[in-house]
Amino acid sequence: MSILDKISELQLRSQTPAVNIFQCVELELVIHRIALEILNLPEEQQPPLKEALERARSFTIFNQDQTQLHLNLIQNLAPTPLCPFYNKLRLPTFSNYGVIAANITSIRLDPSAIRFVPRAVLDAAGTLSEKEVDLFLTVTEGPVENLCTHPWAHPYALPGDDVTTDIPMGIFPEWGFSRAQAGAPVAVNGIAPMRVHSHHGLYSPNNAHLQFHGSPCGTTWAVTAHTHRIALTKMVALPPGRETEHPIATALREARRGCRHLSDYLAKLENVRGAIDETLKPLVDAITSQDVPDLNLLPTSIQHLIFKHTWTLHGEPRDIHCDFGRASFLRDPSLDPAHYSNEEQRLNAIFSAAEELKALLVDSQIDLLLHSQPLVRSDRALALMQCAREPNDLSMLSQEERNAVYGATWNLAGCPRGNLHFGEETFHAWPQEQKAEALLLAASKLR
Repeated sequence: MSILDKISELQLRSQTPAVNIFQCVELELVIHRIALEILNLPEEQQPPLKEALERARSFTIFNQDQTQLHLNLIQNLAPTPLCPFYNKLRLPTFSNYGVIAANITSIRLDPSAIRFVPRAVLDAAGTLSEKEVDLFLTVTEGPVENLCTHPWAHPYALPGDDVTTDIPMGIFPEWGFSRAQAGAPVAVNGIAPMRVHSHHGLYSPNNAHLQFHGSPCGTTWAVTAHTHRIALTKMVALPPGRETEHPIATALREARRGCRHLSDYLAKLENVRGAIDETLKPLVDAITSQDVPDLNLLPTSIQHLIFKHTWTLHGEPRDIHCDFGRASFLRDPSLDPAHYSNEEQRLNAIFSAAEELKALLVDSQIDLLLHSQPLVRSDRALALMQCAREPNDLSMLSQEERNAVYGATWNLAGCPRGNLHFGEETFHAWPQEQKAEALLLAASKLR
């Protein structure tokens, strides 16, 4: 059987109505074997087969939630165990001081996605080799006033605890975000300590403020660090209010609905491209017809993006006008007519703005999700995955691997205190499916 035939068969096997955790393990082991075959081919033959295998694997990464989109690209598990204190996934989100935004899409990325993290983010994060690195992609719906890191910062806190610490954190805006002008702003394009206090079920104090307005959605990277742990998170925000009715926001929100697996989400993301084109079409039509373009039809943030590209198309002049892009595009009387944009330049600025939005909202997600998959597994991950097929006997594992399994058991059971042997005792008492889950969680941590 050819490699392409094996990939096609793999995709067919993932289409059965119900796939349990043991079948998921078998599929991953098949992917590993196919990937090794591909790597044994001449280098020039590998790229199309690797891409085909990535596409096929996207059908085997299953949504772990009934209403939202929860994916884990490393193993078929929830993105993280729950933080017992908040009963929420252990990842950053947005909030105001009182209401937490809903993480409608929560995805743990594979470590290989690090190559698609912006250089400025990696530079701020510093050396990662000795740290436990969490890579996430989230889409939130709700208030966007604070960067809220509590479930990630205090992952093992229990109800009734009162825990506080200073967490170095910061955001790296891509579109729609800026530095807050009041309160206690979170660092922008860098990281600085912020107090994170979990008590009485609350998220305190009222700090880590950020600015977000005039946009149907926004995207930023966030960095949060604590002792040996660090999280790098691409965050797409859908704010409350009328702006969430915008076609771009609607397409992003709807992309996660009814997704059985990663492939569904990737397909629905393509609708965001159409929403961007739909948003800009009236402006394009007006310019093509030589009518006066009405930019007031567009959200402020998209106007600013068009003005930025107008400025770029004119060579980024710095000494002609304080708001050159806007004045040139709109042919404002405050600017010398010699610098006005003609119709072709206006259209090019709009098309460039559209391409930037598609890159930020769609292409970057495809890179992080489709093109960053663990096709070949490490020996330790393989040992734990093979053990998950019949998880009664851990004798084939090293002591370090067994300890990782017992630690994963403790995490999945809610991080109880008072029994140093809880993980070991509980694992051996659990049913097979829960044992397999603990083994896969351990495999996702040991590289």
